[in-house]
Amino acid sequence: MYREVENPRTKELVFENYDQSESGSLNGQKVNTPYPSKDHLQQKRYIAQSMGTTYVYDFLELFRQGVMKQWERYIGQVRRSRGDKLTLPNYDKVLNSTELVLDDQGVLREVNRVAGENEVAMVAWRVSMLTPQYPEGRDMIIIANDITNQIGSFGRARGGLIVPTGLSSQPGARNPETLHCCQQWGKDRPSRETQAAACT
Repeated sequence: MYREVENPRTKELVFENYDQSESGSLNGQKVNTPYPSKDHLQQKRYIAQSMGTTYVYDFLELFRQGVMKQWERYIGQVRRSRGDKLTLPNYDKVLNSTELVLDDQGVLREVNRVAGENEVAMVAWRVSMLTPQYPEGRDMIIIANDITNQIGSFGRARGGLIVPTGLSSQPGARNPETLHCCQQWGKDRPSRETQAAACT
């Protein structure tokens, strides 16, 4: 929330946060500053939400929040049982991810790109989660369909991504676990509770 105050230097009315410990996007802006239109990601989030689901690139943040809740429960149990004073790990470091993309030759590559630049309805990441059970990191592949891209359909280009993600190109290497998150739309779409259970 903001209040309108006069900028002592310019004598113009500007927005100021009620809570001075936080800084919102309009803090310090003129009161007649136009609201920004939805950006590319906001539009995709709106489409996904209007279909009753979560935008695919927001899944990683949900997983990160889930891992932090595991740490909170674990630390609480340790403190109650042993009295040890453990601290929560850094929020930004409990989950590291790299997106997996098929190149023009059909080879799976790790890429760092802005969310929402996928050209097919399949999205995959190689993820390392720092959990209480695996404090050094638990590797896995997360595969999900993007409901904002061709209604998340199983197209030919998308299907080609499924097989390579669970396979290692190095003999003897340990294959990471693979987790599939499916978004569905229409009258046969499962309930939110069912979708959440499928992604746990």
